[in-house]
Amino acid sequence: MSIIGNASFCSGTSNYSLSGQACNATNTWAVTPATGIVSFSPTTGFATTLTKVGDGAIALTANVFSCGVTSIVTKLITIGNATQPGPINFSLIDPTFGKIYADIEPVVALHLTTGILMVL
Repeated sequence: MSIIGNASFCSGTSNYSLSGQACNATNTWAVTPATGIVSFSPTTGFATTLTKVGDGAIALTANVFSCGVTSIVTKLITIGNATQPGPINFSLIDPTFGKIYADIEPVVALHLTTGILMVL
């Protein structure tokens, strides 16, 4: 199974559909993060439309139920001008052993098992 649709869009709306599902399957859609970047409708069925609300990256997830089994299919989508990682900040923690601390802001990560999009 896969989600068919654009990997990015800049304005307005974009349509997405699920392909390869069993004929007796049902589906619900979810977006992570849930607010601030897109709204979507409908929340059930094999197609949905995303509407741009803000800029960023989202994970569109289809939860497909068939024969007592749930399958999760996720597609990463960039909306508008997604924030690029940076700047990188370094701090010296232990000069004796040369340990440093570095962080990059903002960073977006997708947990591949759960399909949860996180801003770290």
